[in-house]
Amino acid sequence: MTATPSHATVLHASDLTTADIDAAEKFLKARIHKAMSNHATNSDEFRMAQAMDRSVFNLVNTVRTAFDLDDGSRSMLRAKQRHWNELCNALAPWENSEEYDTARWQPVDYLDPQHAVETAEYLRSRL
Repeated sequence: MTATPSHATVLHASDLTTADIDAAEKFLKARIHKAMSNHATNSDEFRMAQAMDRSVFNLVNTVRTAFDLDDGSRSMLRAKQRHWNELCNALAPWENSEEYDTARWQPVDYLDPQHAVETAEYLRSRL
């Protein structure tokens, strides 16, 4: 389990960068390719790794598209948040592994600091 000292824990979707996506993709691809290289191409294990490889490819491209189309709107922040959180779900099985970046690969609950404040105010009003 590692923490990236130069990267604070992501609290908001607005904090996410393409470097976060790149690191997650690199981590997952290394494990997928290791699994693929350890099994015959006609084995179920190879095919499962290949299916994961395709799924990760699609998921990473979806997250990148949300970044590419980011116009600063709250709807695009929501898209980045939603797709980032899906990528974090794919990373979660490795949460206790040596190279898992606990500071970086966390689902985000809030779009930006304003959204965090608004949510806290709403929750307080419900008490």
